[in-house]
Order: sequence, then C-alpha cells, then structure tokens
Amino acid sequence: MRNTLAETSATSLTTSTPRIARIAQQGSAADIGGTSTTTVTHNFGTTSVVVQVFQVSTGETVITDVTRSSSNALSVVILGTAALNDYTIVVTG
Repeated sequence: MRNTLAETSATSLTTSTPRIARIAQQGSAADIGGTSTTTVTHNFGTTSVVVQVFQVSTGETVITDVTRSSSNALSVVILGTAALNDYTIVVTG
C-alpha cells in the first residue's frame, strides 16, 4: 500500500508530494502587424508551468506559441488580429 505520492510507482517514475496549485492570469496585448506578444510574470520560481489561452468572447481554447523565458516569466505569441484583452492567459504551476 502506498502512503504518499513520493513513493516509486510500478513504472519506476517518482512523483512529488502535491502542493496547492498557483495560478496567474493576465489579459493579452493588442496585435502589432497581425501578431500579439504578451509577457506574463508569474513569479513561481520554476519553468515547469502549464499555460492555457482562451478567447474571452467565446471561451474557446486557443493554440499559441509559449516561451518560458525564465523561472518567473514567459511570453505568449498569438497570431492574427487581437484587441487588448481579447484573450485570457492562465498559468498554473
């Protein structure tokens, strides 16, 4: 019987004890020439973060390019026409 998530599983992968998820949320920048680039400073101290972007008006998830530029920040590039805050960027880590 496994008592903690830190024990080794049958596949020999080791998982860590879970922490409460940290979430940062920010609106997107307006596009310049058909591309919107937004820098998000999340201050989580790790590049192991999950990023999701959705269109505010429809709630649909949008595929973007994400670059984890440091352990505390990342940039999100959205192609196409975008007004300020058309998209919401959510970072979990």
